[in-house]
Amino acid sequence: MKGKQLLLSMMAGAAMIASGSASAAMVSISGISDSNAGNFSGASVADVNATESLVTIGLDAFTASASGTSVYGNAFDTLQLTISAGPGFRITGVSYSETVTSSLDAGAIGIAVGSMVIAGIDTLGFNSQLTEMVPEKTLTATADFASGLESISVALTDSLFVIDTNMDLNGSSVTKSAASLLVTVAPIPVPAPLVLLGSALLGLVVVGRRKLA
Repeated sequence: MKGKQLLLSMMAGAAMIASGSASAAMVSISGISDSNAGNFSGASVADVNATESLVTIGLDAFTASASGTSVYGNAFDTLQLTISAGPGFRITGVSYSETVTSSLDAGAIGIAVGSMVIAGIDTLGFNSQLTEMVPEKTLTATADFASGLESISVALTDSLFVIDTNMDLNGSSVTKSAASLLVTVAPIPVPAPLVLLGSALLGLVVVGRRKLA
């Protein structure tokens, strides 16, 4: 019995060493906060495939509007969170994407601007102008980490503006309708000595099986 238990332990250890981490490529999020409640609203995470996870950012009526006697409207918020790689993986890149839609009177203008700060480093900002003829835009920002990081802090600062001087029309609005972070991870390379050790253990497992048989 002890011999079989030892053999099973060797098999488990050999499999883990030979293949690296057996964990799925996942990320977790923590420390979520926003500076202006009612715009960004939390976040959730789900795996896309073996190397990518999607952090979907909640939105709660993130809208700038102008109507009646007001010709100008704005909305802003900063979302902060920490993204951590799962066991055996490192974060190698983050891509932010958001979709902005609008309902604008003739001559009205909508503007969306923002920036993404990762690990204290400001990436390229993004901005776009919307009109009655161009009512929707998708804005993006990316950051890559060649060496990989176990965890990163992310701060998204976003603002919406609308200007409408046609007071006798219906009014105008700009709304953030979707926002997400695509996180890319890579497995931590297994050191060559451990790979050799795993191969040796697998060899011993084969021999042990034959003897037990």
